[in-house]
Amino acid sequence: LRPLSWQGWRPEMHIWHFTPSIITELLKKQGFKIICLKLIRLHTPLSNSIIKRIVYDILSRFGTMIGLGDEIFVIAKKMYSLN
Repeated sequence: LRPLSWQGWRPEMHIWHFTPSIITELLKKQGFKIICLKLIRLHTPLSNSIIKRIVYDILSRFGTMIGLGDEIFVIAKKMYSLN
């Protein structure tokens, strides 16, 4: 909503930005089966205000419940062929 205040956005450190569908596609092409994949949090800016921290935490928890987040948690299993 406010891209100019994104503290976690550091282009010099983040060469690629992935979506859950791209992570899934890449892993499947390499022979992995997805066991679990979910977005786990929204970025919470640092703040000296305890009220702001609580509000951001609540919004982050709600966001992940509806499929929003900025960290992707993946558990995948390598599927081996017997050929």
